[in-house]
Amino acid sequence: MIVYEPGDVVLVPYPFGERAGGRKRPGLVISPAEFNETTSEIVIAQITSRLSGDSRPGDYTIEGWREANLPRPAMVRCRLATLQTSLVLRRLGKLSEAEFGKVQDVLYMALGR
Repeated sequence: MIVYEPGDVVLVPYPFGERAGGRKRPGLVISPAEFNETTSEIVIAQITSRLSGDSRPGDYTIEGWREANLPRPAMVRCRLATLQTSLVLRRLGKLSEAEFGKVQDVLYMALGR
């Protein structure tokens, strides 16, 4: 079993669970590896390439999008989902520790921490 770690960028079917006819979208794993391994689930934040001026609290523009193996500039949104690890189509890449720390800060602020 693959254990996903915080900062991993994964490809998942959207809407979740509908492999046939669904679209494939990247997500950022934000849950700790221990949780992911114990529950066979991951908590992800949405990643979108729509960088229009509609920025909101909880948005973070990914500086190292190429290093994370994303095809174009993208941002993390504070739209969270929990899904079975079996739904992950593949691991695309990983954010650097420093950049993942910035994402965590933005998400924590949006969630009221």
